[in-house]
This record gives sequence, C-alpha cells and structure tokens, in this order.
Amino acid sequence: MDKRFIQFISQQKGFSPHTVLAYERDLEQWREYLASTYEMNLLEAKTEQMRSWLVCLVEDYDLAAASIARKISTLRSFYKFSRKHLPGVFDPTSGIRAPKIGKRLPTVVSSEELRILLDELEFSSDFLGRRDHLMLEVFYQTGMRRAELLGLKWEDLMLDQNSVRVYGKRSKERWIPISQGLIREWLLFQEVFEKQFNTMKGPIFVQKNGRKMDPKIVYEIVNHYLGFTHTEKRSPHVLRHSFATHMLDKGADLQSIKELLGHSSLAATQVYTHTSIERIKSVYNQAHPRSHKTKEL
Repeated sequence: MDKRFIQFISQQKGFSPHTVLAYERDLEQWREYLASTYEMNLLEAKTEQMRSWLVCLVEDYDLAAASIARKISTLRSFYKFSRKHLPGVFDPTSGIRAPKIGKRLPTVVSSEELRILLDELEFSSDFLGRRDHLMLEVFYQTGMRRAELLGLKWEDLMLDQNSVRVYGKRSKERWIPISQGLIREWLLFQEVFEKQFNTMKGPIFVQKNGRKMDPKIVYEIVNHYLGFTHTEKRSPHVLRHSFATHMLDKGADLQSIKELLGHSSLAATQVYTHTSIERIKSVYNQAHPRSHKTKEL
C-alpha cells in the first residue's frame, strides 16, 4: 500500500522529488519502529503505537516540533489514501494533534535534587534495583538517548579505559568517558546480571526475564524515580538535558558537549546556553540585594 501511495503523490499529485523522498523517509521510519517495537505492519497500527512513536521522536531523536508535525501530516495523508482503498483500515493519526511549533527551553532537574535521588534514595540490591539505579546514573552521567541506552551491549563497555561505546543516529559510533563511580555501579550490576542469566553477552538493559526492554518501560521507570524530585516533566530526556546544562554550568565548552551528546551540528547544542542564561538570571534575581530595586522618578 505504501508503494501505491508514493506512486500516487509522485505521479498524480505531482509532488516534487524532494517532497516524495521526505514522505518515503517518514513512512520508512514509522514502518521500522512498528516492526522493531511492536512487530506490526503499517496497516495494523493503532493510536497507542502512534503516540508512543511520537514520544520516541522527541525523547530519543531530539526532533523539533516542525519535523514531527510534518511526519504526522505524511501519515495522515497515507492513512487517508489507504482507507480509500481498504475501508476497514484504522487511521492511527485520528485524535493525534500536531505539536505547537515554538521554541521551548529544555526541562532540567537541579544537581542537588539529582544527588539526593541517586545517593540517598534506597534502591534494592536485587536485579531490578541495581538495573534501575544504573539506568538513571547512565542517563545523567553520559547524556545518552533512550534508544542508545537500550542498544548498549556488554561488549560496548571498556571499563579499563573508562569509556563506553554508543551507537547514535544513523548508527554513528562515539565513545563517552565514564567516571569511577559509574564504573562501580556497572560492576555491581554485572554481578547480579551474571547471577540472573549466567552470561555476560547481549544487551545490558533487559527485563527480569532477559527479554529486551520496550522504550515505554524505560520511560515509566525514569518517570517514577523523577517523581521524587520537583520537576513536572519526567522523562529520560530530562536527564539528558540536565547532563548538558550542568556540564555547561561547570565550564564545559559547547563543542565538547556537542560531541558527548552526539549532535550533528552545534546549533542543536546551543539551546543549553539559553537554559544556563535563564538559570543565571534567576539566581541573580533571587540573590542580589538590588535586583528588585527600581529607580524612583
């Protein structure tokens, strides 16, 4: 059906080759997500899968609202075309609203709240407790995306070199340095992992039964633990934002943060300068004795 749709917009609607290529890419991304995450095809999808994919685009791929709105538009057109030829097909875009296009500053959890969460909150010493604690530490200490974390395998760990290999967008490889504290957490989890499964191969972050974790489960775990902080938005990407912002606050340069985050351009990283400036303004307004003084005319 998707080939007929592409032929339709190309030959009958007269879309430009550039637009047709964009539609093909959107459909291919959607198809791959459904197949890998839900083992579904394009015509089996429901609204629940569509919402999950849109969250993934925001949380894991840093997509702007304009790009997401375009993808929704592509899929609306595809399912409208499909329903004309196959009336029983469900349109998963029904009830989906395109995001408002505007510039939003990233949500950040304070370093002190994260210290309390990671150092003082009680985590169990069993498989799930060690896994969840390590997951939070990895997100915050490396800034990696959710998809990157789920793609980590034991062979990607180079603890003797204090680094971990990550495959980002378009399978681009990068190495991220890790602290001694994070290495200790990884070694503690390694013990329970080996005891649980009698192996040290394959994905690092899995369910208790050894099966791969759905991205939604990772989101729910992070959402639960960030509930102990004061942040309203609670997701893996909030920890990624916090990593970048706190690095910048401590003097790291933008180019280094860009490389650690795996951004393709510096423009994507520059949003954190705005976050840092807003934080500085807030601190000044709260702390300086003359910040609220107005000149009498």
